[in-house]
Amino acid sequence: MANRPAPRLHLIDGSGYVYRAFHALPALSTSRGLPTNAVLGFANMLSKLLREERPDHVAVVFDAPGGTFRDTLYAAYKETRGPMPDELRPQIPYIRRLVAALRLPVIEEPGVIRHTAMAHLLFGELDGSRSPRLVRLLDACEAAGFQSTLTDRIEFDIWAKFVRLATFSGMTCVTRSPIGPLRDDPDLFAMLQAAILEGMKVAHAKGISLPKRVFDEALTMTQALPPQAKSSMLEDLERGNRLELPWLSGAIVRIGSELDVETPIHRFIATVLKPHVAGRPH
Repeated sequence: MANRPAPRLHLIDGSGYVYRAFHALPALSTSRGLPTNAVLGFANMLSKLLREERPDHVAVVFDAPGGTFRDTLYAAYKETRGPMPDELRPQIPYIRRLVAALRLPVIEEPGVIRHTAMAHLLFGELDGSRSPRLVRLLDACEAAGFQSTLTDRIEFDIWAKFVRLATFSGMTCVTRSPIGPLRDDPDLFAMLQAAILEGMKVAHAKGISLPKRVFDEALTMTQALPPQAKSSMLEDLERGNRLELPWLSGAIVRIGSELDVETPIHRFIATVLKPHVAGRPH
């Protein structure tokens, strides 16, 4: 097997990008007078990097409030830099929303990464009740600033996520490819859609009816992912780690067999990847 190039990590100087974009473009604004030149420039620079460099892993680094080790080493650090321009300040929240929409992790202080992708806790009792323990958990999450939901249909929500996760993990892993090429190739994208429908049929046979909007939402989420996005199972395959295949496509095949539901796409994925389930010997 040919040696694969080592995965590349790109750490993007988000704060540097913001100022470069702001000063590089002329003043632009919406019809309501909101400045937009930094947002546009930041988006163009980030898009160009992702498109041309195609990094395996990406994180955006923003300057955190307060001092850094550089201030201790050099008292005059940034002493000539003035306050943030008034025209730039209202653009910062939109730049952060752009980063979140691209599902890129954010680093703002040493040792801390802000998880901006799918950062939502969803939990519930199997009987659908609002139990005191989960109400306390909900209150704790809200107090800590976590996006959280106490659902009364947890089995439905588990299956909706499971169908998406099994398909995303299986398809990226079996093709050894991030999501971009799968979306761009008509045959592979059709295969991905068929895999989602297989999972939904198994759920229906289990008594969990997933409406068409679950399929539509899965495709919308797939289209929203950056082209270099990989499943964690693909990263495990690349590193020679054990795979969670038996609990994803393997589980859809197993449950489908128990309920007489054909799952040819997931069976293909589970069969082809079977030699790699235990990982490479170290």
